[in-house]
Amino acid sequence: TDEEFKAEALVFWNKEYKYLNENHPFDIESMAYNYVKNNKDFKYKDHVEAGVLVNCLVDQGFIEFTKRENDIRYHSLTEKGLKFVRKKS
Repeated sequence: TDEEFKAEALVFWNKEYKYLNENHPFDIESMAYNYVKNNKDFKYKDHVEAGVLVNCLVDQGFIEFTKRENDIRYHSLTEKGLKFVRKKS
């Protein structure tokens, strides 16, 4: 359900935020895909489920889409995401 994906997106965010670059766009979709593949709670373990996690983080205001290069979608931290990362560091 949407609520389950939102909750799982926050779990993913809390585990992975420390690997994100504050100053440059990053490929969080690949990170989400690896997370989904290695998590027993996901049924399909595919790029679609990973994309839903990323979209949840966008909707919650932590990251935003920046650019697409060679079929890779790059995201950057928003002000909210940056505050979260700095607070945790």
